[in-house]
Amino acid sequence: MTHRVSLSFLPKGAAFSAAAEDGAADGSLRHIEGTAFAVGTPSGPSADGARYQFAGLPDNADELLDVVNEHDGWSDPIGRLAAPFALGEDGALVPGRVRIFDTQAGRDVLTLAAEGVKGGFSVAAAFDEFDEDEAGVRHVNAWSAIHLGVVRSPAFTESRGLTLAASAATTPERNTMPPEALPPVVELPTIAELAAQVEAHQASASRANVHPLAQFSSHADFWKAFQEGEESDRQRLAAAFALGSQVTTNNPGVMLPTWRTGLVANLDKRRPVIQAFGGSIGLVDSGLTSSWPFYDGDLDAMVAEQVAQFTQLTGVRIDIKQATAGIKTAGVASEMSYQLLLRSSPSYLAMHNQITDAAWYRFTEAVFEAAIAAASTELGTGSTLPAIAAGAKPTAFNGKIFEASMAVEDATGAPAEFVLCSDTIFKELGAADLPNPENSNGGGTPNATGSSTASKLRVNVNGLEHIRAPFLTGAQVIVSNSTAAKFAESGAMTATQDQITKLGQEVATWGMYVPAEVYCPAGVVRLDRTV
Repeated sequence: MTHRVSLSFLPKGAAFSAAAEDGAADGSLRHIEGTAFAVGTPSGPSADGARYQFAGLPDNADELLDVVNEHDGWSDPIGRLAAPFALGEDGALVPGRVRIFDTQAGRDVLTLAAEGVKGGFSVAAAFDEFDEDEAGVRHVNAWSAIHLGVVRSPAFTESRGLTLAASAATTPERNTMPPEALPPVVELPTIAELAAQVEAHQASASRANVHPLAQFSSHADFWKAFQEGEESDRQRLAAAFALGSQVTTNNPGVMLPTWRTGLVANLDKRRPVIQAFGGSIGLVDSGLTSSWPFYDGDLDAMVAEQVAQFTQLTGVRIDIKQATAGIKTAGVASEMSYQLLLRSSPSYLAMHNQITDAAWYRFTEAVFEAAIAAASTELGTGSTLPAIAAGAKPTAFNGKIFEASMAVEDATGAPAEFVLCSDTIFKELGAADLPNPENSNGGGTPNATGSSTASKLRVNVNGLEHIRAPFLTGAQVIVSNSTAAKFAESGAMTATQDQITKLGQEVATWGMYVPAEVYCPAGVVRLDRTV
């Protein structure tokens, strides 16, 4: 079977650069440069949650591959490689240099990259087989590159920061700068040399800011120096009293207002339940429905003893069922004036997209939690959740969680990995008698039921991490492991359209998703209590 995945690589230490070219009236260019992928280095997690490591260049390394936007249009390129793939000087990083077409889609990508929204490259790869090691990294020996994507959220945060410039003029696929015009290579100072430079700078700055009268401990010392000093010294000391105080409050005309350029979105913290089930996976390749197989029969009733030789074994029918769910679409759109896009600093578009990304994460978390709760299975006769008294050890609650973990193991073959708690239960656990592990010298508390800490909003009962699920309702918990279900999505994508008559642009953040793919409903165990 041929595998198709999109992967982002960026080992630490990789650099991004761009060189000016002839042909653009303003000296800018239509090229983007960065690390396309690496050889011998694991990638960031792909859409299937796995990491891949290439043993060498792709079989089609000599082709000038298409460049696409976010892997969206697998057949709609916005550019093309300016040079075939080849190992860099370090023998590991493979640089990617792409030429962006002078089309609307190409100009949009250049603008987003220049504003810091597009942060790296991601290579789409196809291969037939791989070997997986103990750490879960899949090693690929032979593969083909499909295309290179200019992406918004690379697998590694270090991959943000492509160097980019854009020009309306067509740029040739070669570097027209003569070698003598390239900037010289500058050797970076050592740590010791850099420390010495900083120390000298601080000493100089300190001396420059000392007031002339600071050397005297009293008025008497100053008066003695004034009387006994040379005429030049006396003039200098007298002038010290006449120095005007120049402070910022008296000079507002030269004090420019400044802004922080970052916006904290904390995207990784906005989908705790989706992350608990192993993170999101990609949607199926085509169509608007997703289907998956599952089996919910009784394994314990399947195999029976052959009571005597040649007696017939008990027959059993094994039904592998099919679950189907529609692929849904959601999003948000905004109108932005060209003036706002061009004159905002920090970039309004970049911050707008960070906010809509956070909204997408929050929306999909709510959808997934609701779908998981609807598809879950009650613990049975023991599904009523015990009360958790404030200041007491949650012993009865602990017993129910242990029982639910046994049910998860019976259904999936592995015990529970986490417990999802509604706000009501999470607050009760926070008020229960669970020691704070940070007050135990890092060694935990022997024989304790569990632990909790408000500074990290973490609760652990009987070795199971209890995760706050903000959209679960009432007094409810769900016990499961990462194999029982998944959330499938395309991810947050961006669509733009110019409004020429309004001098503006429509920008939409949107995506497609399946509310939940539950592979083993009996392995998603629910306990409730009426509140």
